Amino acid sequence: MGTTLELSDKSIEQLARCTCTRCRYRIVRGEERKSHWRDQVQESIDRIIGAYENLPVKTRSAETVLRLVQNHWVRDFRRFPSAQHYALTCVKVTDHIMQFLKEDRVVPPPLFTMKEVRAEVKELGLGVKGCFHRVEWDGIHCRIVRYTVDGHEEAVRSFFHMAVVLAVCSFGITPQVVEVRSLLCGNRQVFTTRENAFQASLDYLQLIRQSLLPEEAMAHHSVVS
Repeated sequence: MGTTLELSDKSIEQLARCTCTRCRYRIVRGEERKSHWRDQVQESIDRIIGAYENLPVKTRSAETVLRLVQNHWVRDFRRFPSAQHYALTCVKVTDHIMQFLKEDRVVPPPLFTMKEVRAEVKELGLGVKGCFHRVEWDGIHCRIVRYTVDGHEEAVRSFFHMAVVLAVCSFGITPQVVEVRSLLCGNRQVFTTRENAFQASLDYLQLIRQSLLPEEAMAHHSVVS
């Protein structure tokens, strides 16, 4: 039995930065890959946001965020280009997390936070999973928020399409807005969906799927042989 192919929020970021077809296929198969400093920072961001959102609203403050960063930030700096880069990354991410979380305190409470969503998408022949850091739903409009390390254009656009597919397949809801917040630069990229958004997002992910077919066929041939 072959390994199930799966697109995740982590793998689409890796795919966006990788041009080697063989490596791209291994990424989607979930084969072990050396951890990059961006992976470590993303894991820290997930822990910080998760811990913050679990706190009572009245205890949330800038001081609380600083404490959470101190508790959950990357300990191992050896994956970073230098000690200076490690320290500067921490400063930038901390500053921008504080700005975004302060803004969120003045909007209505979310439907849920820090939820990993997974679905088998038959149209793609793939499993798809991703972490939604914040989902707002007022009964009519849905807004999904995702924190990421940097705003790599292709990776951010891929997450938008992944979020639409996951929301429809898992909740039966098409989000009106998907917002990606990039914590190294402090930018936000806001996508609004249009008519037939689900099909358009399926088509986009299908292009990623098709880019893996040559290596997939080769791997299947090797197994059969």
